[in-house]
Amino acid sequence: MRKSNVKKVRSIIVIGAIVLSSLTVGSIINTDAYAAVTIPKHVKAISIKDQYIRINWDTAFEEYNTNIQYEVYVIEGGRREYVGTTIDTGFVFTNLKGNTDYEFLVRGLDQRDATVPDIVYVSNKVRTGNFAGTIDKDKQLGYRTKAEKSGHTANVIIGSDTLNINNKRLNYNLDLTREELAGSKDVVISIPTDVVLTKSEKLIKIIGSDYTLSFSPNVFESATLKSNSQRSDAGVRFKVSPVKKSLILKNAIDKSADVISQKYVLEAQTFVGNMSENMDSVNGTMNLVLDYDLLRTNSRRLKTINLVHYNSFDKVYTRIANGEGGTALGELTELGTYLTIGTRR
Repeated sequence: MRKSNVKKVRSIIVIGAIVLSSLTVGSIINTDAYAAVTIPKHVKAISIKDQYIRINWDTAFEEYNTNIQYEVYVIEGGRREYVGTTIDTGFVFTNLKGNTDYEFLVRGLDQRDATVPDIVYVSNKVRTGNFAGTIDKDKQLGYRTKAEKSGHTANVIIGSDTLNINNKRLNYNLDLTREELAGSKDVVISIPTDVVLTKSEKLIKIIGSDYTLSFSPNVFESATLKSNSQRSDAGVRFKVSPVKKSLILKNAIDKSADVISQKYVLEAQTFVGNMSENMDSVNGTMNLVLDYDLLRTNSRRLKTINLVHYNSFDKVYTRIANGEGGTALGELTELGTYLTIGTRR
């Protein structure tokens, strides 16, 4: 470990206010139930053309531990602020200012009841130039649509360039199986208010290895965004990610009930400046095509296939649509967890 790139800071970090002005690798995760147990080392920050800073670090946990999260803090002018949480060993920070020094601190978290260590590691210092940030010289902030992969996460900004007056049906396909986004497991899409509130027939289509999700940005329309329609720091962040843990299905009366597809959770937050609000449903419909394991279905002689919405609080599911031939297709109006279940009845 190079001493020039690492500093030791003897203090316990108190989680502060969530800052949503930067694009995080993962959506904001509630960390109240987690405890810091070890130290992510070799924290390295690299400026990418003064448009954003990429931070990477070594994993802080044993290979068998799957409940891994990392908190990321930015240090600017001697002030430390929490900027996000991720399950990856990388993070993208975009809220840059010109001629500014940045350092980053990373804490490891898991669900075990462990003692918080009194040592954390700080990255090397990165200084930005005169024209740092993601502002296009000819357009306003957030004008251009862009996508980038960081770790296992695809970070996407749907810019106002999608509001092409000559093409109201301008669709945006986000293919997680090809080119630079290949291998992405999570996808985080940030959409500014003007794109959400503009009426058009355009669609955003996410293409994963075993699912396709398509929707119009209008489905995220809300009273909050309408009342802040003129603000450039308002919008919505939408995340799709696989669910690793097993689910308890309390209302699965048929004992043959079997989960035969990957489970995915859909989450969204509206934000205005540093304030955010979770969304439980959408103002319209989203179309989900979810593949299921046809070989498992046939070997277990499952006859009825259902695409379902899972209520994680009550641990029950609601049927959305039938499946056939290895695919289930349904229209969604609620956010949350979706999967496919097969039974012999």
